[in-house]
Amino acid sequence: MTKSSTHYILPLLKIRGDNYPDIGGLFVLFYFIFWFGLNLFINNLKVNYLLKTLLFIIISLWPYNLMILPHLWKDVGLISFVVLAIGFIQLHLNTGKKQPLFVALILLILASLFRFESIIYIAIIEIYTIILLLKGYHQKRNFTLKTIGCSLSIIVFTLLISQSIIKLTGTKKIILWQTVALWDLSRVSVKVNHILLPDFCIGSNMSVDDLSNATVPWTNTQLFWKTKSGMNSGLIVPYKKQEYMILFNKWISMINNYPREYLTHRMEVANDLLRINESSNKPIDLYFSRKIHSFNESFELNDSNLNKKITDVIKSSLNTILFKGWVYFVFEFIIFIYVFLKRKAIEFEFVLVLSLSGILSVIVLTFVSPSAEQRYLIWLFNSTLLLPPLLIEKFLAKEKTGIRTQ
Repeated sequence: MTKSSTHYILPLLKIRGDNYPDIGGLFVLFYFIFWFGLNLFINNLKVNYLLKTLLFIIISLWPYNLMILPHLWKDVGLISFVVLAIGFIQLHLNTGKKQPLFVALILLILASLFRFESIIYIAIIEIYTIILLLKGYHQKRNFTLKTIGCSLSIIVFTLLISQSIIKLTGTKKIILWQTVALWDLSRVSVKVNHILLPDFCIGSNMSVDDLSNATVPWTNTQLFWKTKSGMNSGLIVPYKKQEYMILFNKWISMINNYPREYLTHRMEVANDLLRINESSNKPIDLYFSRKIHSFNESFELNDSNLNKKITDVIKSSLNTILFKGWVYFVFEFIIFIYVFLKRKAIEFEFVLVLSLSGILSVIVLTFVSPSAEQRYLIWLFNSTLLLPPLLIEKFLAKEKTGIRTQ
């Protein structure tokens, strides 16, 4: 975790001057938000207390969450705020009160500030929240237009808030999109046997063979240290404004001219991301089992007995379906298709929204992910974990209705 990796939330949490909350404070904050949101969600399900307790424990101690949540990454901040928003939406569905929906919208906007691509799949939940807010006015004219207008306004507002926070707090924003562009261009260059990268990004002796030895389908990091000729990532010394435009145009031109090779590369990324048929030399992510060095800050490995026991539990399940992203994706896809085809969208509308959002997150990550790290799937895993409680609630409600009619 680095201070720069949560540059949107930290300025909002400043205590005084330039003092940030310490690392422990943020850890407690994110965990509290996640658990409070999960508790709010579970407690507003119409199931018995024993089942609520069981569901809370299962989701909290799910091996994936045990591995990911102890980290102070943007991904953890994102999931914490989304789960809290989901809790407030469930509160509305349980009580009918409108106030929780306004809180949920604010939380969803905050969540989408953590990762730029999340704006797309969080928008699905935002649109659903807006529909719930306007539901009492569905007989009025232009309901659809109002929903679309409000949804677009929320997305634009999110982007404006993002830029405003950066400017008002003077926070340094690190541009990262070029690393994805360089990776895409390099991988496609190897596939078409022709260098497609701009000259200012590469060393003078760069060859296709050099790129081939430095690129892998599961991460872009090797590209920036493994080539013999050298690669200018634009991270240490940022590009000039004109150079960013040249790189962007090269990137778009490559996608347009070599769509098959580009899609092949991106499908290879998705294959490793979802762990369908992983590359043989791809390391499996076990983040907190190693010492972290970044941005001149060093975080020592936690050698406590508890951490070792948690690590052992996670290691024992890393190669099971519990950590296979494709299993969660397929489950959500089946649920979405079932609900959609059975015309149960009204009865299971929240299930439909969460599954669609989870599916969309994978589609988005397929094309923008800079690596095949497990942490990027944090919403896919957790949106899937939230579906069974909703399905159980509906199933039990049907059972009760059936008993009463008899």
